[in-house]
Parts: sequence; C-alpha cells; structure tokens
Amino acid sequence: MLFAGTLYDQEIHSQEIHSQAAGPVRLRGPARGPEGRHGRRRPLARCQRPFWTKRPVVLFDVGANIGQTIASFLEMFPDSQIHSFEPSPATFETLRNAYGHDARVHLENLALGDQEGMLPFHVTQDYSVNDSLLEPAWDARAKVVPVQVSTLDRYCQQHRVETIDHLKIDTQGFDLQALRGADQLMKEKRVRSLSVELTFSRMYKSQPSYIEVLSFLETAGYQPLGFYEQTYRHNQLVYANGLFVPGGSGKK
Repeated sequence: MLFAGTLYDQEIHSQEIHSQAAGPVRLRGPARGPEGRHGRRRPLARCQRPFWTKRPVVLFDVGANIGQTIASFLEMFPDSQIHSFEPSPATFETLRNAYGHDARVHLENLALGDQEGMLPFHVTQDYSVNDSLLEPAWDARAKVVPVQVSTLDRYCQQHRVETIDHLKIDTQGFDLQALRGADQLMKEKRVRSLSVELTFSRMYKSQPSYIEVLSFLETAGYQPLGFYEQTYRHNQLVYANGLFVPGGSGKK
C-alpha cells in the first residue's frame, strides 16, 4: 500500500526495510503521517493546476487499506469528493469506522481490476497492507476469501463520474489490471493525474513487471512527473510510487 505520507514525500527519499520475514514487509510510521512534517514536498502540487475548477475535486483511492491516503487527500483538498475502494472484509470495517460518517468519502468494499466478477483475495496474517488478489510469493500464511471485483470504467459509468482529478492505485501487484479496467477513461483523458505503485521485486506470483505498467501508461498517453517513496530492502529497490499525467499536462 502507499504510505500515509505519499503525497508529502520529497523527490529523493529512500527507506531501508529490515525484516526476518521471507517477503517484504510494508511499514507505516507516524513520521510519515498526513500532517506533512519535515518539510516534505507534495508531489500532487506538481499537477494541481488541472484541479482548479469550480466543482469539487474528485479523487479515487484504489487500495485504501485503513484510510491513510484518505487523510492525505482531505488535508490537501478538504472540499473534495473521494471514492475509496478496499476489498478486504476485515480491513474495510476499520476503514468504515474511521470514515463512514464523512459525507465527502464514498466507501466501497470492492476490488478493481480488468473484469467484473468474483476473485480469491489473499489476506495475510500479519500485515494487511500486503493483502492482494495475487498469491504472495513468500510464506505469508494467508487465508483466501472471495471478493467482488469491478472495473473503473464500469464504476464511473454506474455512478456518473465524468472526471477523476487524481487516481491513486496501490493494489499489491494488481495495479496493471486496475489500470486496464480504466481503459476508456484513460483513452478519453478523463483521468487528469494518477499515481501508481511500481514494484521492482517479485512479491506476488503472476505479478506483472514494472516495465509492463510503464509500457501501458506510455501507450495510454500518460507521462511521468516524478517518482517518490523509493523503498529498499537489503540495498535492493523494492518499490516506488510514480506520478503520471496525460502527455503535455506537465508543460507550463
């Protein structure tokens, strides 16, 4: 999952993860919280100009976990409308307890991919941020539960969402499938900016490579504005978050 400080991190940042577990462990620390301490830059500030509209900013949080990105969104855009997606039944309850009362936040106990239906969801024993529609490549002692899956194109059609000002996707290896499910939205450039996690090590079985994700975005006409939250384990780059806009959007 994206860290709570994703929107606030400076462009050059790294974190070494030390763990005795066989797989990478995803950490969330209070120093990376939504208050934006230590003078961290806000990557979204680099593409905020398209957000200057008379309507509320529309933000999508795909892979919400317990709401870390929601907190960041609400601080930057307090009058925004947020659509937040979390498929894990137990984690969704925590999310609903935190934000179910907030009229600005639309919570969906739903996974997003490239097709509609039901899929097995792997709930890891120790860290909910590692939960995924893909099977972990390490011994995660995960239990499998069925979850409902839809696509971004279908969801926006059903809920009459015309434009997504910022789309954040962090689905633990399932990011390419979620992007493919937004094919029509992206072709029509109705996604005005997006952030996606790029994974450089094999965390999950059948996990698409970061090259496949970058290639899809390039073909869809989206260019990178920057890469943030570069995280290392044993001196190897494990993952980073990329910020993208439609070609030409970053020009002054």
